[in-house]
Amino acid sequence: EICERRAHRVEVFSIDEVFLDLSSSLKEYPAGGERWRAGLELARAVKSDVRRELGLTASVGVGPNKLVAKMASEFQKPDGATLITPEQLPGIFDPLPINKMVGVGGRMRRNLRAMGIETIGDLARAPREVLKWRFGVMGDLLWKAAWGLDDSPVGVGSGGEGEVKPSGTG
Repeated sequence: EICERRAHRVEVFSIDEVFLDLSSSLKEYPAGGERWRAGLELARAVKSDVRRELGLTASVGVGPNKLVAKMASEFQKPDGATLITPEQLPGIFDPLPINKMVGVGGRMRRNLRAMGIETIGDLARAPREVLKWRFGVMGDLLWKAAWGLDDSPVGVGSGGEGEVKPSGTG
């Protein structure tokens, strides 16, 4: 309910994780830096509401899609707020260990390490076709994720495919 007051589309991902589509709330701001800063302020307002109304801390991330917002939320745990803009991608992820990539568990990490892939940057530089051949659809998804690409919409029936919109997670 707290999130629904701030965003027009809310996707509950787990008991303590949600994705917000902030595009309607931010449409009055010009595209670019001002809109991204306003998105971060809106995410901080959600954090404040959660603390005041529920007595809980929340880590939030703001980014151009759900994957980037999720990874951004991990940057300043606990109780942080991080913005990652499209201009920062994929470089901001490059030095991170491969196990920080969403979707990479122990088994996948071992398989990637056997290929010499230790960081998310290594994954981004790996030949996409080799990853697809080795891991199928998952290899393609991981390669895209290393570049900060994710076209999954927030919630059912979310529109605006292809448009880069600020998303948040908390």
